[in-house]
Amino acid sequence: MDKKQYNSIWAGSLALLLLAGSCSKSDETAAPEPSDGRIVVRALASDSGQAPSFDRFGLYIVQKAAEGSEALAGERLHANVEFTRSGDTYVSTPAIAFPGAKKLRFDLYAYAPYRETALEAGAVTLPLALAADQQDDAAYTAADLRFSKRTNYAAVTGDVAMEFDHAMSRIDIVLKAGYGYTLDDFASAGVVLKGLKNEGAFSFVDGGSTTSGAAADIAPHGTLTRQDDCLEGLSAIVIPQNAAAGEPLVEITANGERFEYSPSETFVLQSGKRHTLTLVLSRSFEGVTVQTDVTVTDWLPGGEESMNGEEILPPTGTTVEDGDGNSYGIIRIGRQYWMDENLHTTKYNDGTAIAHITDGKEWMAAIEGAYCSYDNDDANAARYGLLYNRAAVSTHKLCPEGWHVPTVDDWNKLGSALGGTLNDFDSWVGIASKLKATAGWPAGEKATDESGFGGLPGGAFRADPNDTATAKFYYAETNGYWWSDSDFSGEMTYYYGLRTQGDNLDQYVGDRCSGMSVRCVHDF
Repeated sequence: MDKKQYNSIWAGSLALLLLAGSCSKSDETAAPEPSDGRIVVRALASDSGQAPSFDRFGLYIVQKAAEGSEALAGERLHANVEFTRSGDTYVSTPAIAFPGAKKLRFDLYAYAPYRETALEAGAVTLPLALAADQQDDAAYTAADLRFSKRTNYAAVTGDVAMEFDHAMSRIDIVLKAGYGYTLDDFASAGVVLKGLKNEGAFSFVDGGSTTSGAAADIAPHGTLTRQDDCLEGLSAIVIPQNAAAGEPLVEITANGERFEYSPSETFVLQSGKRHTLTLVLSRSFEGVTVQTDVTVTDWLPGGEESMNGEEILPPTGTTVEDGDGNSYGIIRIGRQYWMDENLHTTKYNDGTAIAHITDGKEWMAAIEGAYCSYDNDDANAARYGLLYNRAAVSTHKLCPEGWHVPTVDDWNKLGSALGGTLNDFDSWVGIASKLKATAGWPAGEKATDESGFGGLPGGAFRADPNDTATAKFYYAETNGYWWSDSDFSGEMTYYYGLRTQGDNLDQYVGDRCSGMSVRCVHDF
């Protein structure tokens, strides 16, 4: 089991929940009651308890007979349907619903703020024309394009998670006084961004942006305000693009003096990122100088809003059932909801049976999804759950609708929520005891299970080192292993483990033929 280093980048996102329901309500803030299959959107509140900042968004839906490639350029079931805030929910005019036929699949595309005209018939790109003067609140807000899409969705009773990301790039300006100046000298400074294009297009298919037309001078939004040893408060929203090396990007005028910042190398303005330019303005024998520190961070939903506390919308109910009808408890860890035990379904969530393979040679040769119980003993299945190969995970049908096998990003969020530290091997240090069940490990094991995860040493079904064409059972009662739904390469994939006397949630890279446990996490 070789370890490989892997760096995961998490981008903050704004989540909305599409539910089947109607728009009947008794007052402005009442939530619509579900009926008639009408689509209603329940918004994820910010840490202030309020709904997301946009009041309207548009939704496109494409209907397909089966899973397959996107077809937004073709016929659309619903096109640019307007959803408007109603208290803490969003409702559409006109009312829309998913057709009731089974086995249909849908691609959903949502954007905000809403436009009367968005995608032309047959087009998949949204024209962009961001305001050059963003000093006005309305112009700044209109520039902040949010986007979300979900493909190959099977519409069933329940919810659909839609996560809205910032599609544009944000630049924040911070000024510091260097030699020969004080902050008071720059309190009324004028700041302009130069050499950036504010026209282009955004693709609903690949989520990328292109620019067109001539470069513009962009006046940022906000007012310079003193914070400790700096002035901050100016921000601009721009189309993701590259600012050329050696060309002026920021121009500052103050008390008759002009300062310019030109990046020494190509400055990549990334989608969904905040780029903070801290500019130190100084005097020198050569005149005025600008020293720069650039910080790039995730652009959290709603601008300054954080994503914590009570804003998480939980799954419906306190339990969830798999394809066999087995029931699992639901636990919350940080901002996530997890099943409280390992999966032990023998069917996918569409009712299709999963192949049951007990022979080691057949297991290693299998191409289709498969499961077994440790030592082919039903008692172990009841205790540890079943072991699945990577092909079963790759179907994305192991977990119930609305749930999924955790990705590397999901595991990292779990580790962070439990206060762990990520080491050079991308393992989470110091959290194993919080994940281990208080019973089921060897005597003397440090296990508090304060997370409620209840991790057990369920072992694995993996290649025999002396005969790699045959799988054997290893490590039950000493180690537990769980799949991720993230691949390292075409042949290798990531998984996670807890070891006896181990303090870490370890990340590993292994082959796709191994049989390991699965724990499901909620989509939202």
